[in-house]
Amino acid sequence: MSNISYSQAPGTRSAPIIPEPWSEADRLTRRLATSGLARLQEQFWAQERRLERLEACQGLSPLDRKGVAERA
Repeated sequence: MSNISYSQAPGTRSAPIIPEPWSEADRLTRRLATSGLARLQEQFWAQERRLERLEACQGLSPLDRKGVAERA
């Protein structure tokens, strides 16, 4: 990694480094990582909702619990 220095001599500067455009592989990797994260978040929230439903049925009879658990 290059350091950019502005204190070389009065009135002179080193040129800023312009990053290379992303390659197709970089774009694909980022897209896959983003979609993977979204999928994990969806799974997490689905499990969270299921847990809330199961916790809600703790005070129910065994027959009532079965119906709530099946809907979860």
